[in-house]
Amino acid sequence: MRVLLLLLLCSVGMLDANAQDSHKNDTAIELQASTPCDVVMKSMLHIKESGVIDFIRWNLVLAPNHSFELSIKYGESKPNTMGFVIEYHQEIKGTFSTQKSSAPKGDIYQLSAANSDLRLSLLKLNENLYHLLDPDQQLMVGNGGWSYSLNRKIRLVKSNPPYFGYSYPDQSDIIRGCF
Repeated sequence: MRVLLLLLLCSVGMLDANAQDSHKNDTAIELQASTPCDVVMKSMLHIKESGVIDFIRWNLVLAPNHSFELSIKYGESKPNTMGFVIEYHQEIKGTFSTQKSSAPKGDIYQLSAANSDLRLSLLKLNENLYHLLDPDQQLMVGNGGWSYSLNRKIRLVKSNPPYFGYSYPDQSDIIRGCF
């Protein structure tokens, strides 16, 4: 009886593992960033608050059904912290489409808000890195302290041969340090 129960538990565990693998392509892409907040960015995001707004903290989720949720927080940076003196925020939902581009080369994600005329474009540089495009569909240029790149929240790592492609890391695959 114990052997039968053990076999049953093992088969359920294998089914669950296979189900998780089959959904990896159906998982949402979660991106995060801190970007500067200049005049162009204020215009693109319809930021109406006046006063000093140094930077924007982004959390963007691109769902497999081509919907997105964008949460941004912005304001004047609070010295010696990762926060703001006064924090403003927006929650934006909508849909996105993808298209190939030759200049800049790659996949462009076009985001359209559901309840406004807000439009954003991102260029996918690789599986872990996306870059904001300006209204003319050119790469936005940061400065020495800031960029307009959004990073995947859970980094995909390149698999070692013979398993080519990207995979989700387990705790043993987390790369520590800078490179």
